[in-house]
Amino acid sequence: MTISKKIDEIEERKNVFSDKKRLENGKTYIPRFLIRESNIDEIIGVLKGIKPAMQDNCFDRDLEKLKKSLDELEDIYGVNYLISSHKYLINSPNDFCEVVDIDDERDGLVSFSLSFESSLNKKSEEFFLKKSKTWERNKEFSRKFGEVMGYPECCLDFGYSLSGNVGDAESKKESRTWSKAHIRSFRNSDTVSEALNIYTIKPLVSHVPCSLDCKGSIKYAKQMFKLLKEEDNLYADLRRYFLRLNSLYWFYSEFFLFDGDKNRNELFYKDFHKVSFSENVFYGGMEKEFLEKLERTEELLNKGNRLVMKRDCFKIFEGDKELGKVEKDHPFENILF
Repeated sequence: MTISKKIDEIEERKNVFSDKKRLENGKTYIPRFLIRESNIDEIIGVLKGIKPAMQDNCFDRDLEKLKKSLDELEDIYGVNYLISSHKYLINSPNDFCEVVDIDDERDGLVSFSLSFESSLNKKSEEFFLKKSKTWERNKEFSRKFGEVMGYPECCLDFGYSLSGNVGDAESKKESRTWSKAHIRSFRNSDTVSEALNIYTIKPLVSHVPCSLDCKGSIKYAKQMFKLLKEEDNLYADLRRYFLRLNSLYWFYSEFFLFDGDKNRNELFYKDFHKVSFSENVFYGGMEKEFLEKLERTEELLNKGNRLVMKRDCFKIFEGDKELGKVEKDHPFENILF
């Protein structure tokens, strides 16, 4: 399976950044712990000056390893960091997540910020905490957080326009379907830039652009790819490979990647790979009906080589023979990118 092999290759290749000898050649060095537990792009973006600040999370059990790695970056580059005094319990039954004191005995995620300006780290942690604790006011603090991260203004407006996770169960389900940022971004797009393929693993932008032809986001993505190319040509080539793949997309944590040829709403594929993080990432878990739909899709894809997207369903074929279809609750329950 080509895609699976490429995933293994890129996971192995990113370790090239952990070689300290790179510093002698003016290239970026990143401690191995951060390579494994954080976003390489975000770190490089801050260190190379195309991004004002970054924020990420790691499990609190690894707090000492995190401090040691961040201390190392601080000593080498003079960059500042801040680790939250709170932690976030994922898959909490209490809405988005539950925020508790860092000394709480339960396992959780600790957020950390990295910037050359310590004031940005403080703002980053403050706004991330507030938007996590007060989900009904998510719009206000999400925008402030995005400003600190340096997202384009049009994308900040876009994020502010999305509805939050409020109301009864049915309202939340409707909101999640129609207002998911990734889906709305796709619907907003007149044209599609490969640089803004956010429906893949390791996209070049950390935010969801207002559209897939957003000029500000494309500019940042191209800057990021240029830096990666300068840092390690092979790693950059692997990143380009994933940008060129198609996907059948539901959520940022649930989608299928395809190596094939797409023509409008029809995809001929020779290889596919399931990407699923629902058990570890998706807050509150996933509905049984959705997981069953995901499993049925995988079974059909294994037997076929062609996918056709319709408004109310998508169908999977082996040549001209229809193998089955998967019904959609809404026209944009998922998309074919």
